[in-house]
Amino acid sequence: MSMSAAFAGFAKRYSAKYIQTGSFSPVLHFMGVSALTHLSIKYVVVGQHKSAQKKEEAKKIRDFYNAHHVGAHH
Repeated sequence: MSMSAAFAGFAKRYSAKYIQTGSFSPVLHFMGVSALTHLSIKYVVVGQHKSAQKKEEAKKIRDFYNAHHVGAHH
């Protein structure tokens, strides 16, 4: 399950809970959804940035290994 799907599910449960308890406020809902959207965007951006960093590090390690172990390709 992707993070955005998880966030969407959470947002649905969150709003459903407010509707059921009768304390549903459009303003509160809007704030909650805005916060969730902001968090999910931040999470995705940070996650992509981190995976890009990991790929870069893996490439450096691979290049270093290849440079020092010429012909050691399996």
